[in-house]
Amino acid sequence: MDRRARALLLAVAGALVLGCSGSPTQKIGLPGGAPCQGPLEVVGAPCPQTFDGTLASVACPPYFGQELFSCGDALLLLESGGSTAAWCVYDPSSHALVGATVTSDAPEFCGGLTYQERAGKQVDPACALGDALDSRVCPASGLDAAPPDAAADGGDGGGMAPDGGAPDGADGDGVSE
Repeated sequence: MDRRARALLLAVAGALVLGCSGSPTQKIGLPGGAPCQGPLEVVGAPCPQTFDGTLASVACPPYFGQELFSCGDALLLLESGGSTAAWCVYDPSSHALVGATVTSDAPEFCGGLTYQERAGKQVDPACALGDALDSRVCPASGLDAAPPDAAADGGDGGGMAPDGGAPDGADGDGVSE
């Protein structure tokens, strides 16, 4: 993903996290500033339940952007598209989903009071400002997850082109316990 597309993705995710106006505690937390918390089974629903650390192993929804970061003792899969974003946090050893944060441009969480909901382990949002281990922009048709053997054989699972260019069929301009 080129720097312009990555900056746009981070700007959209940041706007979703902070909301469009008002103080961040009014937008991302409950009155009084407490974060909106939910069960991981619900909050993490947009996230794959397991993740092997490669983008080829996860489906790529149409027009979404995906980025992978190493954040201390966790892997962060950031998926953003339209008006929503999901920060999916994985244990790098077990590959299990251990935390998630979902955001929207509408107050749809905790009874319509907040723009964000969290569950389980969280990572420092600044981690997503570092260099991504991998990234891709999903084409209009989306991409299915590659079979496990395709990723092991070096198949790109429909992600980045071998030359590091735009994903197949795309022009490329287009999450504390």
